[in-house]
Amino acid sequence: MPEHAAEGWPLAPPGSWPGTHAGFLSGLRDAAALAADRDRAGVPLAPAIAFPPLAHYTVGDALTHVAIHNAHHLGQVVTLRQQLGCWPPPAGSWTW
Repeated sequence: MPEHAAEGWPLAPPGSWPGTHAGFLSGLRDAAALAADRDRAGVPLAPAIAFPPLAHYTVGDALTHVAIHNAHHLGQVVTLRQQLGCWPPPAGSWTW
């Protein structure tokens, strides 16, 4: 584990957003494929997560964790946009 949060952040050079975005969407597709296979939900992760409180995680636990984590960050984005006066969008509807 890194001692400081900054040590755990990946490098983000200029122009890297399209690749980062594509990788995120690819990961979401992989997660959706795992979630579609209900028989795998109770299967322990292999290898187990090295962080002891999460070492017992199953595939279903990991998918739940990812969903909650992503929802948390979406909430942060919406909050920042509200503070900037950019939310809700003038046209309403979906913005992504």
